[in-house]
Amino acid sequence: MALFFNNKKFNEYKFMVEEEFEKLVSDNSKIFFGDKTIYIDAKKKIETKALGGSIPDGFLFYFSDSDNPEFYLIEVELASHDFYKHIFPQITKFFAFFKNNKSQRDLIEKIYSIASTDDSIKKRI
Repeated sequence: MALFFNNKKFNEYKFMVEEEFEKLVSDNSKIFFGDKTIYIDAKKKIETKALGGSIPDGFLFYFSDSDNPEFYLIEVELASHDFYKHIFPQITKFFAFFKNNKSQRDLIEKIYSIASTDDSIKKRI
């Protein structure tokens, strides 16, 4: 299967290592998510297992409506990963995390700290 973007053909590529796929998403976040986004590579920025024992691959801020920006957790997975043994447990940890107010505050403080000390993120904001 091939995709086309700006008259350029992209062929399917099967990643063998998830880190390569994560880097591609991070490096090309504007193509994947749009120009009105800020993508933060969470694995490079968060040292502890902040989200219920699991760190998402990224955080995405979507500013299509500047009065109501949206926040997303980004998790990049290979098709070979088992849904019930690998992906579902991660998702349920993220849901559990969002029910814990202290964890939410800790994450907000961490993201604020990242955004206020990282010059490239500050510039994009």
